[in-house]
Amino acid sequence: MKIAFRVRSGGDRKDIITDLQVEGAWLGLNQRADFASYFQQHGGMPALASLSSELESRAQRIKE
Repeated sequence: MKIAFRVRSGGDRKDIITDLQVEGAWLGLNQRADFASYFQQHGGMPALASLSSELESRAQRIKE
C-alpha cells in the first residue's frame, strides 16, 4: 500500500501533517469535495448546522 503525507512546517513548533494520501487518493481533497457536494444538495451554507449534526452522528457511530 502506497501512503504519502503533506507536511507543513510549524515554524518553531513541530511539523504538522495536513493531508494523507492512500493509494493515490488525498483524503483532505476528498473530504473537501464531499462537503461541497453536501452543501450543493442541501441548499448551500445555511446547511452548515445540518452538516455539523451529520458529522457528529457519524463520529458517534464510529465510537460505538
